[in-house]
Amino acid sequence: MKSFEPALELVKDYEAMSEAASEYIAGIVKEKPDAILCLPTGETPTRTYLLLAEKFRRGEFVTDRLTIVKLDEWVGLPMSDPGTCETYLRTHVIAPLHIPAEHFISFESAPADQEKEVARIQHTIDALPPFDLMMLGLGVNGHIGFNEPGEEVIGPVHVAELQETTQHHSMVRNSPLVRFGMTIGLRDILRSRHILMLVSGKGKTEQLHRMLKDDISPAFPATHLRKSSHVRVIADTAAASRL
Repeated sequence: MKSFEPALELVKDYEAMSEAASEYIAGIVKEKPDAILCLPTGETPTRTYLLLAEKFRRGEFVTDRLTIVKLDEWVGLPMSDPGTCETYLRTHVIAPLHIPAEHFISFESAPADQEKEVARIQHTIDALPPFDLMMLGLGVNGHIGFNEPGEEVIGPVHVAELQETTQHHSMVRNSPLVRFGMTIGLRDILRSRHILMLVSGKGKTEQLHRMLKDDISPAFPATHLRKSSHVRVIADTAAASRL
C-alpha cells in the first residue's frame, strides 16, 4: 500500500495553529472564490473560524460563491439543539461568513429515515467536484469525522455507531446521549484537493504520533489520510512532543 508523508507545520500554541489555519483557508478561497469546503465542528477549529470571519470582515476574500459542506452530524438531536453540528456551523461559519442558504449542504440531525438521509447527502456531493478543502480534527480514538475505528473502512457517506469516547464528546455534554452519527466517508475525504488536519494540546500527543507512525489500519482511521498526497497537518508543540 503506497503511503505519503503529510506536510507537517509545527507552531507554538493553539493561537498560532488557528492563525496558520485561517491563513491557509483564506488562501484557498482567494484563489478559488467558488471553492467547496467540507468543515468540522468542535473545540479545535473554533478560533480558526473566528479569525477567518475577521479576515472576511476586512474584505480579504468574498464568500457569495462559496459552498460549505457539513462533515458530520449527531443523530437524533433536534436541529436546534445547542450540541448539533448544525447549530455550531451556523453560529461559527454560516452566519459570520454570510454563506447563502442554498450554498450550505447539511445533514438533518433527526431524519425520519437515516439511510435515506445519508443517501441524499451522497447523491448531492456526487454531483459536485471533489472538495477543494477537507478540514479535520483528530479524535481521541483516531476517528476523523464520525469514521470510527472498526474492522473495515467505510467509503461512502454512512451512519456510524459511535464509540463511548465519542458519545461523551464535549459538544453533546449537555444533550441527551447520542449513539449514532452521520458522516462523510473516507472515499470523499481522500478525494479532496486539500486536506487540512488541526491538532492541538498534550491530550492529542499519542494520537498524532499514531496517525503519522502507525501502520495504516481501520483500527485508527486517521492513518488512512496517509493515502493522500494532499494532506497538511498543523500541530502545536504540545501535540507534537513525541515527534
